[in-house]
Amino acid sequence: MKVDARGLKHPEPIELLRDHMRKHCSKEIDVELLLDSSEYVKTTAAFARMSKCRTAMEKYEDYYIVRIKGEMCSCA
Repeated sequence: MKVDARGLKHPEPIELLRDHMRKHCSKEIDVELLLDSSEYVKTTAAFARMSKCRTAMEKYEDYYIVRIKGEMCSCA
């Protein structure tokens, strides 16, 4: 699933991710989170890792993609 969080201000990108994780509690998630700030990349990736998910980041010309995968064994 692709979630476009570009243009949002802190803490909205984390709230979007948290809401998606809650909706998929006890299920495998595979999310591409689009962000326009390297600082948001750090905070959302850290949040995902605290939730026991794997993360990977790619930078494009004017935005980033954080890929988040894992089984949501507990709700964030």
